[in-house]
Amino acid sequence: MDYFRDGWCQEAALVPIILRACRQYGVDENVHGLIACGQFVLPEESHDDVLQMLANANDSETARRLHRILIHAPVDVPLRRESDLLDTPNLPDEVISRINRREDLSGWPGAKLWQELQDFVRRSEDKRCVGEIDHAYANDLVEALGPHEEPDAATICEMFSERSVEVVRPQIHTGYDRTIVCLEDRLLLVAHALGIELPEADAWRAERAERECRQAERRAELDKLGRRYQAMKARGIDPFAKSAEKPKSLPREQPLTEAVKPVRLDQPRVGRNDRCPCGSGKKFKKCCFRKPR
Repeated sequence: MDYFRDGWCQEAALVPIILRACRQYGVDENVHGLIACGQFVLPEESHDDVLQMLANANDSETARRLHRILIHAPVDVPLRRESDLLDTPNLPDEVISRINRREDLSGWPGAKLWQELQDFVRRSEDKRCVGEIDHAYANDLVEALGPHEEPDAATICEMFSERSVEVVRPQIHTGYDRTIVCLEDRLLLVAHALGIELPEADAWRAERAERECRQAERRAELDKLGRRYQAMKARGIDPFAKSAEKPKSLPREQPLTEAVKPVRLDQPRVGRNDRCPCGSGKKFKKCCFRKPR
């Protein structure tokens, strides 16, 4: 999954495969894939599957991950399925508001979006901590700016500043959710562009090298699994289909037809301290006890 997520894969078949695995094997077994769905392309035919899973969600974490998939869906998909969206349970008003906001921003011209983003940055300078900044709104503005030609690359480079480094470093040491973004890698790039040498740079580079090594191993594993999957598919075998056959039960032990009869001795048992039956007058243990019988 990291192979596709790190490469920003736009393959439309990924989300249907992940959702199918969630239905067949459970969400708990496919949490990582469900989180990554927010970054992949959501096909229109899978939109109803997400709404159905959301209606049946029993825990808040699963619902939150499904909210993220709906929020990052292509803007035109919720427009065509607005009635289904509003009738879905477990869909709070703030998620619907976020979807409506993305629809509104998609109709703005590039110049207006760029001006609003700059105004938003100026308004955020007065915030005391990063948590007070509405990052969701900033992300929606940046995403809406994607199809436009504004701003140019030179303007983006000018947005780098030493102040941004001072803001992000404490956030890294405090802790953050690394499943969304790796701030260390981003900060290394900005510091390199500004010519700033960070004291944590060597440790972060070592962590990045180790992480890239693990990712390369996982990619090789995924390539191998992909080849096996294609080979099974070519033979007409669906590895995701549940087996219709019930497991065979173990054969039961056959009941005993005859009762077990007790073993009876033909002669009375001789004790160790009894007189020996041979007639020697000695005790049995001193006479014939150890002789073969």
